[in-house]
Amino acid sequence: MPPEAQREEAAALFSTTATPSPPPSTVGPASSPSAPAPLMDHLTERARSLGLTYLASEREEVLCDLACLLAVLAMNHAHTGAYVRGT
Repeated sequence: MPPEAQREEAAALFSTTATPSPPPSTVGPASSPSAPAPLMDHLTERARSLGLTYLASEREEVLCDLACLLAVLAMNHAHTGAYVRGT
């Protein structure tokens, strides 16, 4: 990575990333579009406190990785009632 490569704050990306609405066929309490908001707020604060950054040129890859993480956490929450085991 060249030292002059532009880096962006992960917290800024997380806080501006729109939370997608679930498909209309989704039912249950997790179907609310605001359901993932506390999780995104937590991830944003963690990224900020850790000072996480990413290469600006890799923004799309970071967004894809974030979408995968959120999908896994949502599936875990739907299956177990918690985002992470033991919480």
